[in-house]
Amino acid sequence: MKKALTFISFAFIMASCSSSKDGSSTSKFTLDTTKVASGKTFYQCPMHLEVLSSESGDCPKCGMALESVVKQ
Repeated sequence: MKKALTFISFAFIMASCSSSKDGSSTSKFTLDTTKVASGKTFYQCPMHLEVLSSESGDCPKCGMALESVVKQ
């Protein structure tokens, strides 16, 4: 019984961590860098490298400012 409760608690915590803080969609932060031209700038979270954007702003996962990156 204790193992089942532990598993359920872990699953609940993992599910709650995967959503954004305000419950909004993060579609603004799904930039396909293969379509970004060489020498162009995009923005990326220093903690969550999967968070990419074509404009500056804050990371929806941790709130840190996105940093500019120039595609090589």
